[in-house]
Amino acid sequence: MWLYKILILSFVLVAYGKSVKKNEEPDLEWPSTYTFKALRIYITGSLTEDYEMWRTAKQSRIDYNNGAVKSIVDISKSRLGIKYEFHPEVDSNGDSVIVCSKSMGRRFPRIALENILPDTDGYEKVGTELLNNEDTTKFYYLDDSEVNLEKRHALWASYNFSKEAWEPKRYEVEEYNTWVGSMDKHEIWEFNNFDTNVDEEYFNAEEECGDNKFIPLDDERVTQDLLLMNPENKDHVDHVFNSFKQKYSKAYDFDGEHDLRRTIFKRNMR
Repeated sequence: MWLYKILILSFVLVAYGKSVKKNEEPDLEWPSTYTFKALRIYITGSLTEDYEMWRTAKQSRIDYNNGAVKSIVDISKSRLGIKYEFHPEVDSNGDSVIVCSKSMGRRFPRIALENILPDTDGYEKVGTELLNNEDTTKFYYLDDSEVNLEKRHALWASYNFSKEAWEPKRYEVEEYNTWVGSMDKHEIWEFNNFDTNVDEEYFNAEEECGDNKFIPLDDERVTQDLLLMNPENKDHVDHVFNSFKQKYSKAYDFDGEHDLRRTIFKRNMR
């Protein structure tokens, strides 16, 4: 009898352990496939901007301002990447038309998939909060890796156990310039309509692009296209900043000056 009781108790403990483990939230990490809508609120600039995004392991698409501008990246056909951009231009008749430009990646630099979700590296769980009547987990990350700049990141997300995926709810970032003692940036992102099912039709850029114009990555027009000048993308900032230094023969030699000038340049890109 005692052996039977021990077996029953062991079974209960194992079942309980599995149940507890099943309801534990895993480490914060976004799924490989997702779509969502987002509202970006520039607190320091009193502006708002809306986004819609689709992403898989091989493709990404971001629509800006109700689809007025679109950016699609495809690395399924080439590891170097292909990027399509759709934006309005005024033609010779004064009419607004949608123009598509196409860029091909090279060994350096390659074209990588785009993302507007914050990178989850470095975040630590700091508690739970009720956000818009929904239980969320709050994460925090302090980045002081840049000279004279302190970045404070707060992220709210909830884990969907049925989909086995983290879903972003809100993201807040504050950038404080310790050199001049001022707040350079304060933004809040609100996320909604998050889903892990993505239809491949959203990435049919080649067909939609039609008679597109090809723009090499080192073409001067790359730095003239506001869509490419994304201040949140390190490669974009470096590309535009290096073009600026070359055009105006700028050289920053003493310790910290280059990083400081780059930080100021990045802020002015916004």
